[in-house]
Amino acid sequence: SIGGRIRVGPSAYGSPAGSTPAICEATASDGAASGQGGAGGSFSATGGAGGNGGPAGQPAEVNTALTPLRAGCRGGHGGGHANSGGVGGGAIQISVAGTLQVSGSIAAYGGGGQGGIASANGGGGGGSGGAVLIEANSFLVQSGASITVNGGGGGQGGKDSNVGDDGNDARPHDDFPAFGGTFPSSGGFGGSGGTNLPPTSGTTSSSGAGGGGGGSSGRIRINTPMCTKDGSVYVSGPATYGAQSCN
Repeated sequence: SIGGRIRVGPSAYGSPAGSTPAICEATASDGAASGQGGAGGSFSATGGAGGNGGPAGQPAEVNTALTPLRAGCRGGHGGGHANSGGVGGGAIQISVAGTLQVSGSIAAYGGGGQGGIASANGGGGGGSGGAVLIEANSFLVQSGASITVNGGGGGQGGKDSNVGDDGNDARPHDDFPAFGGTFPSSGGFGGSGGTNLPPTSGTTSSSGAGGGGGGSSGRIRINTPMCTKDGSVYVSGPATYGAQSCN
């Protein structure tokens, strides 16, 4: 029985519990030129594009079975701003021989991208959500429980000497998207992170650097021959099922 919290938040390029695909290491999601925002990390969907002509996110990975189990991808770094991409969520696997009952929260969520530090520095993309794999003979999800793999918000681009606002880390307990950085006197705004909805792109700024794209949501996989939801439950992020879906 899980009545409290199991959370694997932003964790560099992945998690000890899950492998990290080579695509997460690709530099194509980084802003190629000064002033471009980085793309959001991709997983279940393509990460949001960076502003000011920044790159689109890497293609989404179709790995609905989570075999092998994997963690989330970092966001792309903003142009001129190394190491600014938000980090991806980790990976959680829960396997029980009998009945698993959840009344608390299970989350593998992405981190927000950093804001640009000057007019030539784009915002970093948000990290994607991670993965949650549940295996049980019987699975009961009680009212008020949540299972989420939300993506992080993109960082805002810098402008003149103004530092861009950092994107928010993903919310681990509901399906409300993480906002990108939106400080009024800096550059392009960061995109929102993905939930049950896709992430959004960073915006363009005519006088500052572009915002980073929002990170994609991760994936949820539930393998059980018997699954029951008792009341209102938050499941945020694409969920696939083995023998039976949760009604």
